[in-house]
Amino acid sequence: MVREGIRHVVEANLRGRGASDNLYHMFRQLRFYIAKLDVPAIRESLVNKLMAAIDDVHSRAKKAKETEDRLEYYRVMGYLCQILNGLLENVATDELMRRIEEAKVVVEAHKKRYGANG
Repeated sequence: MVREGIRHVVEANLRGRGASDNLYHMFRQLRFYIAKLDVPAIRESLVNKLMAAIDDVHSRAKKAKETEDRLEYYRVMGYLCQILNGLLENVATDELMRRIEEAKVVVEAHKKRYGANG
């Protein structure tokens, strides 16, 4: 969905005008398009879906009679867990970057208020 929206913006803006005008307009539209996305809600939805899928695969693996079937279920479950882990690591990284930006703002305000040596 996001990829299609971005592709549409790129294709629509690379027709016609000069390159710098196209790029400026394209990035401006992309900024507004991305700003509309509710990333935390999308992540939460993906986490819930992945957790449900992991639980389902785990219950199927426990019920499987054949060893090969059980191994296949656990392989799929491991793959889903890796995806979930990556998603949650991205959340932690985003939170860390947000806090660093907040700290930068506080430091800059402190510098302005008390000077560089304050």
